[in-house]
Amino acid sequence: MKRKLLSKVSLLVAISLFAFEISAQNATKNVKQKIVDQNGKPSFIEFNENSSYRNNDSQKSFKEQLGIDNNSSFSKVKTTSDKSGYLHEKFQLNYKGVKVEFGTYSLHSKNGKLISMSGEYYDIKEVSITPAISKETAFQKAINHIGASTYLWDNLENAAKIGYEKPKGELVLLPSMADQGEKVKQQKINLAYKFDVYATSPVSRGDLYIDAITGKVLYYNATI
Repeated sequence: MKRKLLSKVSLLVAISLFAFEISAQNATKNVKQKIVDQNGKPSFIEFNENSSYRNNDSQKSFKEQLGIDNNSSFSKVKTTSDKSGYLHEKFQLNYKGVKVEFGTYSLHSKNGKLISMSGEYYDIKEVSITPAISKETAFQKAINHIGASTYLWDNLENAAKIGYEKPKGELVLLPSMADQGEKVKQQKINLAYKFDVYATSPVSRGDLYIDAITGKVLYYNATI
């Protein structure tokens, strides 16, 4: 009985390894050129003329070329086309349903055939998506950090003119900005609240990221 069980397990392992090898071979034979970023992740992939990828094979190409696991997924956020007949589809990376900031990938196709793909991908492993502090607490820390005397949301009329509202806070996963430009084995990812803070005195605007676990200011992406 024990030998039969071991035989079945061995057979399943062998089948899984064979399927993985076939998938890896298919992924490799489709590629003409691949460029990786400073973290060793593909930032640009060009497919050869004999590639079997079609423009509706987005999830297949993400899985085979980027190696995304079941916790990560890409959702389409934008589709555009150009005068040369190319279709450009932009996808947003999510981890367990939480948006990964700056994690976007685009597929470029023509006449229904996938020509290339490019963007920024983060291979996230076991990151908590449960915040330890509330949005309200994080927002107060954001305001304390900016330190302005007035904000655009204080004047509802002026804010409405540009479609701006007082930030409610968005829970996101933020790749560590400190690692940019450095080659690292594993990109550090932080769970954070993102606030679009528009100050009017003194004037400034930017996305401020507050660590959703510690309350620490992680990054300020200035737009003004």
